Amino acid sequence: MKTKIKELLGSLRFWIVTLTAITAVLSSVSEGQPIGGILDIVTVYLGTVAGIGTLDKVADKLSTK
Repeated sequence: MKTKIKELLGSLRFWIVTLTAITAVLSSVSEGQPIGGILDIVTVYLGTVAGIGTLDKVADKLSTK
């Protein structure tokens, strides 16, 4: 489990998505949007992070063949 987390934190795509999500949340808060909009951002973020992990795993498997 530690290895997977370490690999995810080392991914440039993870950090780009994370910084984009943080920017979107801060923008939503400053504009006074309701919590539902922020929860939508968090939902998309978590789905994207899971997708990045899956893509990295598939790429690793394909590269070892």
